[in-house]
Amino acid sequence: MIWPTNLKPSMRKKTLVIKPVYNFEEGVLLPPIPAISLLPTWYKNMNPFLRGTSPMYSSNLGTNLTMKRCVPVRDSLGAGYLIQTSADVYLEKIIDEVTKKDTYKFHWASSLEVIETHNAEQISGLPVHLNLVDETPLKWNNPWLIQTPPGYSLYFTHPLGYPDLPFYTLTGLVDTDKHPVPVNFPFFVRRGCEGMVPRGTPIVQFFPVKRDSWKSEIKKYNSKEITSNLER
Repeated sequence: MIWPTNLKPSMRKKTLVIKPVYNFEEGVLLPPIPAISLLPTWYKNMNPFLRGTSPMYSSNLGTNLTMKRCVPVRDSLGAGYLIQTSADVYLEKIIDEVTKKDTYKFHWASSLEVIETHNAEQISGLPVHLNLVDETPLKWNNPWLIQTPPGYSLYFTHPLGYPDLPFYTLTGLVDTDKHPVPVNFPFFVRRGCEGMVPRGTPIVQFFPVKRDSWKSEIKKYNSKEITSNLER
């Protein structure tokens, strides 16, 4: 996997080609941005230490580090790119007159077609956690065509580090070197949510992934190897 935002410019050998699919005036569409430039507010505000202002360890309290100092957490939150909403979107909950179930209307002050509905039959059998999300399948319309170099795909998922968003975007892996159309993103509204999703809200995070042929090898336990690794 490639983390393009973590590499020095001289090391970046691959290029994502990102093109708008609508002819809007400049500034209307918010382009995808490196995720490292839009880290979650809770993460930026988190204190890196439970006690004091430098790393410490004690036998009874353990380490004083918080997840702010965890490199894998920062690398995952800042990896790849984020696609944002290019318009304010208002979520209005209504009752469907036929099914008598909660559904939604969406409002936005833009000529962009921001959201479409999916046919519920398309997700028949999907174990949706109805205590977390509404069962109505929806879709973010993506105004960007993103093309990767040959042999590379894009892994799209809900923005990492944003569990508090009023929606949940589903995950997909797309061969964007062979798929010459924009990728749209199915999502669900979180149950009970209603109100404004401001322009600039991240709706999906994506990473370039190099396709390759893999196999796995399960080895026997080796105490010397494990001890050596832990003592590094």
